[in-house]
Amino acid sequence: MYVHQQDWDAAQHVAEEHSPESVPDVLIGQARVAFQKKDYQKAESYLLRADRPDLVVSQYKDAEMWNDALRIIKEYLPHKLDEFQREMAAVGLESMAFIFYNRFLDLSEAIEEGSLDMIDNSDFVDTDIPFEVPLPEQPFMTEDKREEIKEWVLALSMDRQVEQTLPLDDERQTYVASLTSPHTGVTFITLHCKQVRY
Repeated sequence: MYVHQQDWDAAQHVAEEHSPESVPDVLIGQARVAFQKKDYQKAESYLLRADRPDLVVSQYKDAEMWNDALRIIKEYLPHKLDEFQREMAAVGLESMAFIFYNRFLDLSEAIEEGSLDMIDNSDFVDTDIPFEVPLPEQPFMTEDKREEIKEWVLALSMDRQVEQTLPLDDERQTYVASLTSPHTGVTFITLHCKQVRY
């Protein structure tokens, strides 16, 4: 009764006094409401008190808060770390493919129009990918292949929520494949797993 009315103090008190095994259910209910209100820290706290780090990870994944999900997995569910990293890689690759295929379609239209004026470069702000590129007179890809790419992009954008961001290198705060940081101008080259700065 108290849970349905969201009278959490009363629900917690009754659970602790009369049904200690139901305390986690009260905490989970509180967490659900906190997540809906986007009070993620409070929700995390409730779920950890309920001994349900798996639900914290699930909620963070649903909110596309990958770094928070990773933090919880490392601390509370280390046995799931490999699986999560594979999942993150797949999501990251799909997002990159979506962004780059969109760019390809934009450039194809620019080739037809003979101008880059209508291209949106916002996806590439934190990268060293050039905004201005020479346009060829004709596309190099067949129309059939272009249509196939267009259908994939449309299907992905309709079927699922795709995070339209490129993965960032935490240390450099730039796209992972950028050689030069647009923020500092420092060039990074990775040789044999060792970073060299120029």
